[in-house]
Amino acid sequence: MPKPYDIEVRCKVLKQLQGGKGVREVSEEFGLGLKTIYRWIAREKLGQLAPFKKTSRKS
Repeated sequence: MPKPYDIEVRCKVLKQLQGGKGVREVSEEFGLGLKTIYRWIAREKLGQLAPFKKTSRKS
């Protein structure tokens, strides 16, 4: 599983969107997938922008 993006990157992306840039434009600028950005937008609305902490599960 890929390493999650840190909170600073997430905040920069969301500031660009709030500044009026489109999702596709920001996606290309930062090299992110559209789905990733839409997920961050949804999580920001819920107040859960920080990456989830990894926990181990018993097999």
